[in-house]
Parts: sequence; C-alpha cells; structure tokens
Amino acid sequence: MSVQLDPKWVLRASGALSDVYEAVLPDGRVLAKRRCRSGGNVPLIPARRDLFQRFIGRFLSSSPFGFGHPDSVWPIESIHWTKEGMPELVMPWCKNGNILEYVRKHPGTSKLRLALECASALRIFHCLAIPHGNINPNNFLVRDDLKVMVSDPQVNLLLQSAFNDFTGFRPIPSSSVYKPQDEFSNLGASSCSLPGDVYAFASSIYELFAGTPPFRLGSVALVRRLSKGEAELDLARRHQSIGDELWNLLRDCWSFHLWDRPTMQEVVQRLQEIRVLFPHQ
Repeated sequence: MSVQLDPKWVLRASGALSDVYEAVLPDGRVLAKRRCRSGGNVPLIPARRDLFQRFIGRFLSSSPFGFGHPDSVWPIESIHWTKEGMPELVMPWCKNGNILEYVRKHPGTSKLRLALECASALRIFHCLAIPHGNINPNNFLVRDDLKVMVSDPQVNLLLQSAFNDFTGFRPIPSSSVYKPQDEFSNLGASSCSLPGDVYAFASSIYELFAGTPPFRLGSVALVRRLSKGEAELDLARRHQSIGDELWNLLRDCWSFHLWDRPTMQEVVQRLQEIRVLFPHQ
C-alpha cells in the first residue's frame, strides 16, 4: 500500500539512500519514518520487493516469526510502499540518537561502556548467523535505558541490489570507510559477511573514541586503501584516547584475512576484560 507523507511528518535527516522524518502522534508517541531510495532512484523490481518485505518483515515488532531480540535490533512497526515502488519503514523515534550523537550530548559518558553495549547487541544479532551488512556508528542507537541496539539490518544492501539489477554493479556505499577490503571487488560490487561486520564494528568504535573514522573518506582514499593491500593499517593512526588493550583488539578486528578476525563473542569477552582493567574509561 502506498502511503503519502502527512504534513505532520518533519524531515530530520537526509542521506544517500534515505530520508528520515519525525512525527508526534495524538497519543504522544514519537515515530520515525525512513523513506528509502536506491542508487539512481531505481525502483525495486518485484522479486527484490518481495525479498525486502519478507526479510525486513521478520524484524517487525508485531511479527510472530520475528528475528528481533528486545536487546538487539531496533524495532520496526510497519513497512509501507511509495508509488515509486520504494519502501518506507516506520519505527519508534530514538531521542538519544546514535552513539556519536549521544556522546556529543553527554561528553562524560563512558565510551568503553558504549563500545561494550554495541558489541553485545551485534553479538546477539550474529547468533542468527546473519550479517548486518552496513555496520557503522549511525546504526548503533541508544535506547532510553542507555542500552544500545543495532538498526536497519541489510536495508542498505537490499537497496543497493536494486541499482545492481539495472546496471550490473553496486555503487560504492557512503559507509565504505568502515568496511574491509574483502567487501569490494570489480566495479564497486560489494558483499557482506559476519567477519566483515566485525571489521566495521572496530572502525565504528575507533570513531567513537577518536571522533573521526580510521581511514579518510572518499573514493580516492578507498583506492589508496585497496592499493595498500595487507598494509592498509599503515593508514590508520592510533588516537591518544585509545589504550594498548583496545588498540590491539581493534587491530585484530581489522585483520586482512577474514578467518583471522575474532568473532563478536570473542570481542565482547575482550571488551569485558578491558572494562575490568579500566572501569572509569
């Protein structure tokens, strides 16, 4: 069913693949609506639309067969379709924002605690043996009780696939700065994996502490990373706020070969150990 934007919906953010709107309902609830688009505004073909509906539908808060976990995935209340054939996802508004927005508003927050919260949420998600596909700081949302949840699992991947259906390749995503080299191949085509999520998690936590991503933004910087091959970590500079133990963990997550990266269960365990050593970080 196509749903037109009500005048009460207010645009709050705009990105490469979606716009985010906010609305306050008569009962006082605050909702967010993510209006999606694919690269080049290409509509989803029926097969992709069905896949999107089935996969993302498993995360609906009302689904009796849902994948969602109350401490892992940000709930989706409903899915609608625009007349252009693109999905709109309606979900609760996150007033605390993502982890970067939260630490900007609350500079005294323990970043190590937030890092452990992010790792725990992603670990639970990985128990489904499904990669998220677009891990970055924007997709770690802070709940009212200060727990962290992951949002938008595989949404960007499915949208990029729509562009691939018409062009034969996928555009390089704006989140490429967080991703490992193994997720890129000919003509910018990308894939995703659990180890890829681990790599992107480390890049997100680096930015949480340092304030910037570990690598420079842009296609030229990505080409430079790819040309470095296994030596790409020479481009990542350790920030003064990152201690030895955390830095070693991040570097392990950034291992060039997928099989050398720790699992999210191992990441959680190591972060717990670091918190015991540095409880005030």
